[in-house]
Formats: sequence, C-alpha cells, structure tokens
Amino acid sequence: MAWVDYQEYLKSDRWCAMRLWALSRAGNRCEVCGNEGGLEVHHRSYENLGCEFPGELLVLCGDCHSLYGLDQIKDVDAKVRSLKSCIRAETDPEKQLDLLVDLQELVQERRTLIENIP
Repeated sequence: MAWVDYQEYLKSDRWCAMRLWALSRAGNRCEVCGNEGGLEVHHRSYENLGCEFPGELLVLCGDCHSLYGLDQIKDVDAKVRSLKSCIRAETDPEKQLDLLVDLQELVQERRTLIENIP
C-alpha cells in the first residue's frame, strides 16, 4: 500500500509493527550512541514508505535523531547549491529543464527533512 500522508502512516498497524521490529533489531538502543532512552525509528528514505526495507530504518535517541536530520539537510543544501551552479552554466534549454526538475526534487526532499525534524 502506498502511503501519501506520513503522519497517518505513523498511526498505522503496519508502522507499529515495523517500529517494534526495528527497536528489537537494535537491541532497544540508539544505533549511534547506545542510549536506551527516548528512542525513535528514523526513515533513511521515504521512497518505500509502507514497504520499508530493513536498511531504511535506523533507531536513534532524540539527540542523535536531531543531529542526523540536520546533517541530511546540510547534504541536500550542498547538492542544491551545486545544481544551481550547473543550471546557470548550462546553455542548452532542454538540459536546463532537466536540471530544474532535479532541483525541484531536491527542494521537496529538503522540505520533507525539515518537516520531520523532532
């Protein structure tokens, strides 16, 4: 099933089961610092939302989750800056259009990351 609304998906039985599985796999500890409190299950990607693969889920404490999201945003920001330079340098209108579509996708990815910072 494809989930359109992320918040709705987080309330589903499917997500509850996936979350419990991920926590168990991680030994109920943050996979970055080993903390046992305030654990959250982070999606590394939202591409397969509702049909996540095990490697797409990461158990993090609240502190590590916040830092992880900020690092991802910084990575996307760097890609956006680079892509904007490519667009400015490109002279072929068709290639510019392709690059603009890529830029739109990055901007949407950044919005999703920001919306999901705890």
